[in-house]
Amino acid sequence: MNFSLILKAPWRSARAPVRWVMCSFFVLLLIAAACILIFNKNKEGAITDAIGAIGFGMVYVWAFFVSHMLLMAMDARDLRIPQLPTNIVASLVLYAALCIALPAIALSLLGGHALAIAVVMALCVLGGLLFAWLPRYFASPMGLLPALMIGARRVVDIPGPSQPEFLSWALPLTLVLALLIAYRWRQLMRTHGMLQQSMRSPMVMQFRRIGENSWGTFGTAFSKETLSQQPAWMLAKADLRKVGPNAPLQTIRVALGGFYMPKTWRGLLLTAAQFSFLLIILAAVVLMIGLDSKVSLSGALTHIALPLGASLAIYGTALISIVTIARFSQRWRKTNTELPLLALMPGLGDAAKVKREFLRASLSLPMRWQIGLAVAMIAGALYLHVDAAIIVSIAAAQLCSVALLPAVLLRVIGGRPPQAWMFVVGTLMMIVLLNAGCVLPVLAKDDSLHPNIDYVALAVTAVWAVMGLVMVYLGRTGWRSLQHRPHAFLANQN
Repeated sequence: MNFSLILKAPWRSARAPVRWVMCSFFVLLLIAAACILIFNKNKEGAITDAIGAIGFGMVYVWAFFVSHMLLMAMDARDLRIPQLPTNIVASLVLYAALCIALPAIALSLLGGHALAIAVVMALCVLGGLLFAWLPRYFASPMGLLPALMIGARRVVDIPGPSQPEFLSWALPLTLVLALLIAYRWRQLMRTHGMLQQSMRSPMVMQFRRIGENSWGTFGTAFSKETLSQQPAWMLAKADLRKVGPNAPLQTIRVALGGFYMPKTWRGLLLTAAQFSFLLIILAAVVLMIGLDSKVSLSGALTHIALPLGASLAIYGTALISIVTIARFSQRWRKTNTELPLLALMPGLGDAAKVKREFLRASLSLPMRWQIGLAVAMIAGALYLHVDAAIIVSIAAAQLCSVALLPAVLLRVIGGRPPQAWMFVVGTLMMIVLLNAGCVLPVLAKDDSLHPNIDYVALAVTAVWAVMGLVMVYLGRTGWRSLQHRPHAFLANQN
């Protein structure tokens, strides 16, 4: 084995933007954990919060950074490079041991239970790898597990790391996940031909295309290639009525395609059915927990269903903006046949009218969905009777997620798309703030957990306010650039 290669494997397997985002994110969480340990006078609570902060970072680092080593191992297999897959396995074991042992040793010196902390870190490491290596249809349920656990612990008695009963369920679970990881590695290393668009392919296959001037899987979501892989009965039926020179808005939506395509009632029902499967599973889980818990069914709905709904609303609002921006960024990145065809559509009028109609067509549909999710999120916070600071923080998060779409879209079609460093910094900030928005409403209901949660909410709101000002600047400069452009359907040269 080559020890130098074992040490360098994670850094060679991932692209530079991924390394910068994930390492910076993890360092911020380490700093947050250190601040908790220093300033929190409750020793036991401080150690528990520090474990949560470090474990949260472990999940993201192993899911979006270290998991890339599988791609390098599969390339080594295809290229017949001997010993490289073995070195990669050794690198995974080495870094997993370090990520498990170092936090356990450091926090045990401060009074924590070393074995329990090590098991928590092992679960975080294995959970991150499972998110990246399991088929893509497992990704959404796994992404909702934090919200489910936060709500479930108030309904079902789940022993935490500070309780002696914790190891009775955490150790067997760790062993099962480790065996599942080994089986999945063996399965993927024996699979030839990576179907990156298939829902059975692992999430990590999408990371290969995330780099410079690429949005990875977001850019192909609802694209023609992705939709063509679905069975015929799942393809939504287009509604071509009221399309023509006298209806430029509908015509542009048809030309844009994807989720912009006007659909018949049957098409809308088919589209809703594709996204309802996950909701049905989550509803069944909530119902089973509510019927077999120490509180009433209404209590289970309040403590579990609302956090899950909050996660869906918060991430859904941001994801709509990201997917829409990704598609338009790819279309406007280089000269292709789509942009001239859009420009030649009849009935659009002069350049000013083209810009107005195109902005209406591209923003009206996604922003309606985003506003609906934002209203549902704020209504859920009001139903929980949380403090005004939490509601303001939630409203700021939703407004910024909605404002992200027009701000960046104006830059893209105005010929001044955001630079790579803006994407890196913005992604890092959005990850932290969106996760804070998911847990704040639930934590606010338990004063014993975080009595100063209102101050945390105000700090999060202040950061959202700064990001809102940045979005105003991006939108303003993008609007000016668009006004100086002779036509809206011109490819960007940079």
